[in-house]
Amino acid sequence: METTVRPFGWRDKIGSTDGDKVFLFENVPLKDGENTLTATSGLESDTITLLRIEEPNPDYELKNSNVGTGAANWFEGGEAEPLTLREGYLSVQDKLGDIMKTEAGGKLVEGAIDYIGREMNMNIGKGMLAMVKNFTLEKIISMAGSRLPQGALPMVNALLQQIPAPGNKHPEEAEQMPHDAAHFSIYDTIGDICANEQGKAALMEFTAGFAEKLGFPLSEGMLALFDGFTVNQLLTAFSKKLPEDMENTAEEALQKISKS
Repeated sequence: METTVRPFGWRDKIGSTDGDKVFLFENVPLKDGENTLTATSGLESDTITLLRIEEPNPDYELKNSNVGTGAANWFEGGEAEPLTLREGYLSVQDKLGDIMKTEAGGKLVEGAIDYIGREMNMNIGKGMLAMVKNFTLEKIISMAGSRLPQGALPMVNALLQQIPAPGNKHPEEAEQMPHDAAHFSIYDTIGDICANEQGKAALMEFTAGFAEKLGFPLSEGMLALFDGFTVNQLLTAFSKKLPEDMENTAEEALQKISKS
């Protein structure tokens, strides 16, 4: 289906493109003052009026934003905490497109899209992703506002801080405790563990206590968000909120389950 965008009253069209539901036009010229644009496809049309001004309208500014400093009441409550930013690792201050270039980051974004679509009945297509790929995740989360759980910003940032950024050729390697490689361990990805029924059951059991400590329910669907992370990365991300023995508890449970 071809859709054409034409400023109302102009004889020349700006351009045309093919697509499904979302159509993206870049570098559309706007004159000072009101600009009326009309998108047409066959007999159908839709019109929008945009106002070009010299200075930003303060009415559209986000007031009392915690973006950049964490969020008050992150998980259990309390004052806002500064976001941790580890050099050479991803954070919410990276662009969505760069995050999706990494395996774990891509799986996190894809899982989040599936979860939002299923739990919040919001359809996020490839066209919409293309429109925001140059936005930082911090900006996207702030735009979502109350539609996301309070504390989403520092939670996502803590996870991203476990993923080496593209170009980081020498990521830190965590020292591993001795373990039997023939059995699951906290150094295996959650996706691999959940592919095993016993492994998934063990994860759901010990992450129930994990989620209780963090202050949010952890369903099987939400667990799928972390498919690209190892259990160790997940525990490291939230170490400040968890008991010191959580790592040993998880490892003990997983080492009882054979990979074969």
